[in-house]
Amino acid sequence: MAERITIGGQREVSAAFDALAKDVADLSEAHKRVAALIVPGAGRRSPRRTGALAASWRAEASKIAAGVVSGVPYAGPVEYGARGIPGARMVADTVAEQADAIVEEYDKAITERGKRRGFDTD
Repeated sequence: MAERITIGGQREVSAAFDALAKDVADLSEAHKRVAALIVPGAGRRSPRRTGALAASWRAEASKIAAGVVSGVPYAGPVEYGARGIPGARMVADTVAEQADAIVEEYDKAITERGKRRGFDTD
């Protein structure tokens, strides 16, 4: 005959994970910091004729995403390329360069939320 095993604390663990999921559903502050990491590098890597593109980059953030945007209409074609012209990859190369700092920023944000919910984060 098989033994019956009872696990205590299952509701509490489940509730703690649910609370943590709600906490990390809004990472807008971390997204804002991550986007701000990218802006200087994108400006530095931007090709210059007038300097408008380099000066136009700005950080944006929402609950679920970080973004680096430009208000100049030619930012996309310069970044990604167009009809035989290779992209300058100002944003993409900066993201690659800052990858470790980006991961560290998100790790800090999620770890801090876990600690607030009583998780052992070490």
